Amino acid sequence: PGRFYLRFRVDDRPGVLAEIACILGRHNISIASVIQHETEEGADNVVPLVIMTHKAAEGPMDGALEAIGRLPVVHPESVRMRVRD
Repeated sequence: PGRFYLRFRVDDRPGVLAEIACILGRHNISIASVIQHETEEGADNVVPLVIMTHKAAEGPMDGALEAIGRLPVVHPESVRMRVRD
């Protein structure tokens, strides 16, 4: 098990973080911190969402990311990096 840095490009609308957090929770992955910036004026209404997790196993993380990637509010080019403490 290890901690993970996750970055998604998501639609800037209510409920997106809740959808992603729900999927992580169903896979027993706990969130340590979240950063989501506002949409810049003139931008395409897509914002980066950065999540740091507590320790989680690789298998559940694979399943969670597969499910998150299927959400229509999540755009391509997600990032996942294992954090070495």
